Amino acid sequence: MLVIETGSKMTKSQASEVTNILFQTKGLLKKPENKLQDYFKFCPRIIAMAAALGVFFGCLIISGQKDVLSYVCVSVMALVIIAYAFMFRSLLKYRKKLLSKDDKVTITFDEEGVEYDNHNDKKMKAYYDGVSFVRGFTEVTGIFPKELTGILICFNKKELDRVEAYLRANDIGVRIIK
Repeated sequence: MLVIETGSKMTKSQASEVTNILFQTKGLLKKPENKLQDYFKFCPRIIAMAAALGVFFGCLIISGQKDVLSYVCVSVMALVIIAYAFMFRSLLKYRKKLLSKDDKVTITFDEEGVEYDNHNDKKMKAYYDGVSFVRGFTEVTGIFPKELTGILICFNKKELDRVEAYLRANDIGVRIIK
């Protein structure tokens, strides 16, 4: 049995990474080796590019180039800005939620699976037959379910070597990606 206890709040970089993982879980389940994109950098860039193109096409309309294409492009750029602004707002809200948590969490690995206990109200277990892979990122390690309806468990990357040693010592066939 391997027990991992966390008692401190996440750092901002850890919370950002967990948020990025959650927003990209579907893609990571399809291609586990894919690079994790930093949406906290990506969204503002897309918003800025769409705003610049929107201003460009708006200037064309103002200068007398009043064709349908300019109106369509301005409308599309406005929709892109709104969509990415809402996505960025969701990212920030979720990261803020993670940063405000001060839960003591215990993650227990045994012969059957991984148990997550936050000592308040949630105690969940992910059985190994429902675990797709374990992957280490820059700041955190994630235990990914085979299906999107499963449990995604994230903890500090410093524990990845202990988890890998435990899984190999007990001959548990879960794929590990570093």
